[in-house]
Amino acid sequence: MSSICFLNLSLSALGALADGSSGTSSSMTYSFLSCLRTILKLLATMNSELQKQHENMVAYEMIQNLKEIYEGQARQERYETSKALFQCKMIEGSPVGAHVIKMMGYIQTLEKLGFSLKDELAIDLILQSLPDSFKPLVLNFNMNEINKILP
Repeated sequence: MSSICFLNLSLSALGALADGSSGTSSSMTYSFLSCLRTILKLLATMNSELQKQHENMVAYEMIQNLKEIYEGQARQERYETSKALFQCKMIEGSPVGAHVIKMMGYIQTLEKLGFSLKDELAIDLILQSLPDSFKPLVLNFNMNEINKILP
């Protein structure tokens, strides 16, 4: 059954329920309408490929299936982002600001994916990514116990 066909069938079922011609109780009608609205909203927000995969599922099954699909993608994105962050090294002579902003972007992406780094660890990663010419700065930072937080 195509998504358009399902949508038309669902809308006609809504109409029958709304005018009371189906002979069902009002609480049962409300539950059915609520579930149907959820299914229609889910299908309406999907691209056509996802619609085809989910057109014969109830709302709960759709949600569970979508969670499985996107949790795997989030895991892969978290892996790639953390790999880039941990391997990030500033090239001697390049601008420090641009390098720190790039690393902050990785850190913020990880936060959005539900994997937050504590500020101390994030600062350590940034300091460790600097070239050897920044050793005096790193030493001064650590010796003076500078307590900075990331913006």
